[in-house]
Amino acid sequence: MQFATLIAAAGRGDLLKRSLDSIAQCELPDGYLGTYVCENGEKTGLEDVVRGASPEIRPVYLHSSEKSKSLALNYSLGALPSKETFVFFSDDDVRLSTNCL
Repeated sequence: MQFATLIAAAGRGDLLKRSLDSIAQCELPDGYLGTYVCENGEKTGLEDVVRGASPEIRPVYLHSSEKSKSLALNYSLGALPSKETFVFFSDDDVRLSTNCL
């Protein structure tokens, strides 16, 4: 089974970095495709935050120009390579425990 984490983000790069760092500390399941972060609305430098994330979490930066969390998550779903992917939705201000995923 394939598995991915999706995060919609708008601004708050410091909180997003903290969230991505916590994902990097997690035990990733087999078949982990990556951590997809969709910045929605105006670009505020989150692409650099995602690029700076640990390569183990396979970070993917996406951008949706509309400022809408729901649209950003839907956009992220469309970017997944397979519709048969188990998706974990998170937020840009969440820290995960190491066994969460």
